[in-house]
Amino acid sequence: MQKKLGLVVSLILTPLILQQSSQPSQAATETVDISATIVSGITLSESQPLSFGSVMTGAGAGTLTVDPSGADSATGGITTTGVSPAIIQVTAEPGLQLLTTTDSSVTLYSGANTMTVDGFNIQSSAGGDNEILTLSSSTEDVMIGATLQVGASQPPGVYTGTFTYTVDYQ
Repeated sequence: MQKKLGLVVSLILTPLILQQSSQPSQAATETVDISATIVSGITLSESQPLSFGSVMTGAGAGTLTVDPSGADSATGGITTTGVSPAIIQVTAEPGLQLLTTTDSSVTLYSGANTMTVDGFNIQSSAGGDNEILTLSSSTEDVMIGATLQVGASQPPGVYTGTFTYTVDYQ
């Protein structure tokens, strides 16, 4: 009897199960486009080094600032001749944002004597102070100024050093 009852239940339920599985589905499908753009690499080329020129010190400590336009200002009785901002030619994909950075400070050396350079100031040839650049053409000049910290009784000498300028796509 149990076999007959199981067979009867199977015969009744099988069409219901088949009927439910043949019902229309509520699923939807969409074809989605995919794209990728390969951009050119970034190249940098120093056109002009940052120069604080010939510095004449005052009685005490002071600063000498060269801004990106090439203008200079000094404190502490310092005077100078022959200053120039660094000029770096940046080549990258036009229209994309670039993040630019410099060292926060660097040391210049003349033998055992040192001076600090800090306060780096970046300006593109498109104008305005900026650390985010968007090139309008594939190559633009970036001017960089900074501030030289001159100590009281700074010993004479030719002080040299380097700073790092980094550009990356944003």
